[in-house]
Amino acid sequence: MTSTEKRRHLHLDLEDTLIHPITANSWWQARPRQDTLMKVKAFIKEWQPHSVNIFSFAIWTPHELDGFNQGLRGHLEDELGVKFQAVPTVDDMIAVGKRVLQVNVLDMDDILHFIGKQDTFRFCMRGLETMAKAGPGIDVVLLDDVVYNESFDWPDMKISGRILNILDMKDQHGIDQP
Repeated sequence: MTSTEKRRHLHLDLEDTLIHPITANSWWQARPRQDTLMKVKAFIKEWQPHSVNIFSFAIWTPHELDGFNQGLRGHLEDELGVKFQAVPTVDDMIAVGKRVLQVNVLDMDDILHFIGKQDTFRFCMRGLETMAKAGPGIDVVLLDDVVYNESFDWPDMKISGRILNILDMKDQHGIDQP
């Protein structure tokens, strides 16, 4: 990587993007979604991110993060051929959202029911401003099953990105997959 090249950060949803939906604390029984995993692998190979991260509403608290780390993380990292750099909890997302929005009260219900995944991702990416401004900038991508396709660019923060619905992406053979 050159000193003028933007850092590329890939963020991946879990449920219905990398794995089938789970019930509470069932990380040991989580089943990968092979159809979408193939799309993620192809995206990683083509885009070559500098970091791969999880961005999921399935991990709410540090306790659930521990379950993910012990039960599923290693398997997904092996399957994708990457190591996850960051796996924020919803609690972490709320903390960033409060700072970016400059509000004192923000809770899980606000995130889940009013703000949603799309806006929560953008708020959290705005939280990278200090890191982005310290270098040539950051390019971010979120792959998720519940978002609409969108691009954004914040030149004053040196952050640009895309939010992509994994279900709209073609598989490695160029075929749309349901």
